Amino acid sequence: MLIDIYKQYFPHINEKNEKEVIKIINEKFENNFTTGIITCISKCHNGYLQNYEQISNPFKTITIAILSDDDLNSFDKYKTKYELKKLGISHKYFTLTELETLFKKKKIFLKYAHETLSDALNRVNNCSDSKKILPGKLLIDMNDESMYYDTMDDEGVQHTDEKNNKSGVIINKTKYKRNIFEISVIYFRALYTPNHFNEVIWKLRELLEFSDSIKIPSLPYQLVGSKRIQMLLCNDDILKKYLSLDLNKNKKSDKQIEKHMNMLKKTFALQIDPSLDTNSNIILDAIENENNYLLKPQREGGQNNIFGKNVKEKLMYYYKPEEKKKLCSYVLMEKLFPSPFNSIHCRTNKKNVTTV
Repeated sequence: MLIDIYKQYFPHINEKNEKEVIKIINEKFENNFTTGIITCISKCHNGYLQNYEQISNPFKTITIAILSDDDLNSFDKYKTKYELKKLGISHKYFTLTELETLFKKKKIFLKYAHETLSDALNRVNNCSDSKKILPGKLLIDMNDESMYYDTMDDEGVQHTDEKNNKSGVIINKTKYKRNIFEISVIYFRALYTPNHFNEVIWKLRELLEFSDSIKIPSLPYQLVGSKRIQMLLCNDDILKKYLSLDLNKNKKSDKQIEKHMNMLKKTFALQIDPSLDTNSNIILDAIENENNYLLKPQREGGQNNIFGKNVKEKLMYYYKPEEKKKLCSYVLMEKLFPSPFNSIHCRTNKKNVTTV
């Protein structure tokens, strides 16, 4: 249906170039997620290799994906890994629990620009966690404990054997360094909801953000998709800031800005912070007409949205000083009412056909 509508309004369509136009339209509406993410990761990886000097050879530079512990999407994971391997890119998956363990063991760390790999290993294994983080290359240590023994020599890199609580050195530094990989790309399939975080994961996320690794999505891109940002864009001053320049970064006239703001605002629903005093009239209306509003928490999608009588119940916190601040984690939005239409609902082995 979308393709047909697009054809109808496409400005250049005629018999002469119809095939070419249809090809463009079909490509425009193609939506192959797996192919898209493979292309994205490979381009980011190659961009990283071009812009940063690698510690050793490019084959030791890998891409990683971060998964929630209950991630069940196995098929697209294997497909992505297989296709990237064909492009010469090693792609590895880590759950949040696995990364948390590596972080606690100081096996995922940054190498700063002025350091050698040995310098970085010594700093990481001998300094406290409270030291200030600097930007650097993200490295992951894939060695196991068999690489250490509990004596010291002049050439070794110090390390703590947690199992025996002894200081140790690396038996074979060359072999050890062979299992340390540089991370070019981090693909986030987790860390988008509060229950993915604890204090250790927050520190890990900070480390990842200080790294040179390319993030998919970047932190600003991840935030801009949040419901809070959608709400802020309903503010005229904020919206004007982002509409004041054209595509060539030239300043628009006040008349152009106002016109474009009005066009865009026609697509907006009312969205406010329900904890602010300035919105008291809207909150009162939402309490009296709860079916005309919904409350949206900062979550992925709409699964956790609050509707109906639960909106009224939650908004009553507004009148309780000790609870009022909790409402700032929600966005109060005017409900959208799509036009009703008839459809047929069929059930197997049932005689009745219900019109909805």
